[in-house]
Amino acid sequence: MNDLPSISPAYPHARYGHSTTLLTDNYLLLYGGCLSGYAKGGPCPSKDTWLLQIDRGHWERLSECPPTKTGAAMVTIPSYSACGGMGLGAADMSANMNLGAEQAVAILWGGREFNPSSIRTYPSPRDEVAVFSLSQKQWSLKRAAPSPTDGSYPMQREGAAFVAGCFQGAPGMFVFGGRATVDRRLLSDLWFLQASPQGALSAPSTRGCIYPFSYYHLHGVFQFFTYGVIFPIGYLVGRHAMNSPMKRPLHMILQIFGVALAICGFSFGVHSVRTPSWLHFRHAHAIIGIITFILTIIQFLVG
Repeated sequence: MNDLPSISPAYPHARYGHSTTLLTDNYLLLYGGCLSGYAKGGPCPSKDTWLLQIDRGHWERLSECPPTKTGAAMVTIPSYSACGGMGLGAADMSANMNLGAEQAVAILWGGREFNPSSIRTYPSPRDEVAVFSLSQKQWSLKRAAPSPTDGSYPMQREGAAFVAGCFQGAPGMFVFGGRATVDRRLLSDLWFLQASPQGALSAPSTRGCIYPFSYYHLHGVFQFFTYGVIFPIGYLVGRHAMNSPMKRPLHMILQIFGVALAICGFSFGVHSVRTPSWLHFRHAHAIIGIITFILTIIQFLVG
């Protein structure tokens, strides 16, 4: 695998705070993270999912489903048969954890979900866990049962320490500490989410997949209509329309309307980037965009 440029639809954008897990010896799952700032552009948090086939060095982008997240816990859960081999040596147990599962299933929980780039945020219910099936290559949002001792759930958090494992012969995920997403305080509690591959897939669903509409989408819609529809029509009217009393007023109306849309689209683009202002325009898309916007304003002012 080579060191490739960071911007391409063929592989994941540069990011931090993402979640990864090794599904099998040959498949790595990547979810979410922060793509914005520091010479990079993109949502923060994000909700894209990528699957890496290690032997081929090939990335595949999969369909989206869970809410936007950074700092979420994600593991490949072992099977009951893997947990039955707890008496094995460390090396054998590690292999058994990966190979003993009926099928490769990952669970995703927690993380910071608030996204100022989104027009509306869709926070996860406290009992919701995202489940990924490698065989189906898709996510589903499932309901987890509360603690059998007091009926409680762990507080939503980001940056927790987590690991797949077994507790009293049952497979699942250990989660420790992290920072609470509600009041930002540091946590020191330890939780175990009991889940087997088949049990996670057969759990009741909480809701359908989440597809938030963000300021990124508004930025794209406004820019498309500005430079792909309004300005070309204005140009055709100004240059090629038949001479009529309405030619010049119509051309001016289209130009003014186009500039207004360009200003709105530019504003939505700036607002959607969650980074210090001096870092807004350090990646290729933003540099081209600001130059185009400046030329648009100059062209409008000089007529």
